[in-house]
Amino acid sequence: MRRYLIAFVVGSLFIASKASFAQTDVPASHWSKSMVSTLVSLGVMSAPNGKFSGDAPATRADLAVATAAAARHLEAATWPKAAAKPVGPPSNSVAWRAKVVSRYELASILYKSAAFAAKGLPVKPAKPFVDSLAMPPAVKPTGITKSTGAARTAALYLAQNRMLAPKSVLLAADATAVTGQQVADAVSQMLIGVNARMNGEPQNREDLGKEPPHKH
Repeated sequence: MRRYLIAFVVGSLFIASKASFAQTDVPASHWSKSMVSTLVSLGVMSAPNGKFSGDAPATRADLAVATAAAARHLEAATWPKAAAKPVGPPSNSVAWRAKVVSRYELASILYKSAAFAAKGLPVKPAKPFVDSLAMPPAVKPTGITKSTGAARTAALYLAQNRMLAPKSVLLAADATAVTGQQVADAVSQMLIGVNARMNGEPQNREDLGKEPPHKH
């Protein structure tokens, strides 16, 4: 239930969204200016030589690097404390699922999603850490293909920390453009993993395995 709720929230943020810190190609009046500036300053997204290229399609590599960086900030409690605005009413439209996401839209989705998550996370991770069925299953590094450099490093981090699912598009974090559904899935899986690691999921019977036989 939790993973579907998180996916819904991330999807709703997409619908609502219309190593230089200065983005010279992002107009001062642009709707995403403050969010882009924050993410670039945090190292979550990049703007080489001041060029953010926000209208360009976000790629799987962009998504992998950005979600991994956001996860690290959330785990370290270094995400900026910003007001988390309520998500508006759900839309009946499903067109966003197949729509290619721009880098501006990816910045907005990550900024708002992380702001929601940061409000409910503890300052330090739970100890001891307990696996939970709410977390995506672990993915072996050998399952990561077509990824190189920073994108591969990011995908490995997400996989090793159970922040992506076995069929995630981030297993092939290349230059392929991502859709709204793929972004919603990737961000949701990352948030589920971070939440479980930070809060220490309760040891439900599913976590503990089979119930021992009762003694009479």
